[in-house]
Amino acid sequence: MVEFFIAGGFPMWFVLAFGLAGLVGAVFFARRPVEHHLGAIRAISWATAFCSFAGFIAGLAATTAACGQLPPEEASDWHRYALLGFAESSSNLILGASLLALTWLVVAVGLRRLAARP
Repeated sequence: MVEFFIAGGFPMWFVLAFGLAGLVGAVFFARRPVEHHLGAIRAISWATAFCSFAGFIAGLAATTAACGQLPPEEASDWHRYALLGFAESSSNLILGASLLALTWLVVAVGLRRLAARP
């Protein structure tokens, strides 16, 4: 897990912070569902998604820049480094999507409880 987090780089901290904030908000919503709280959860979810995507793009940018500066003796293996960089960059998307899935699963519980109210 630590290697996964390190692979994503610095943007992983933002993905984790926004993702956990959304998840905590979803738990509060599930415990005491009030419809107007959904707006904040949606906004935090968008922030999580955008941070995940920005981290992914930043990782790809760093990967392509590094591949372009490979020494001549390693330049023929650029595709190997590019694939490794793509895999590491995907860590941001994986973490963000996982946190968003959990958040909205918990929100679904809150929505069900809200609908069951008289």
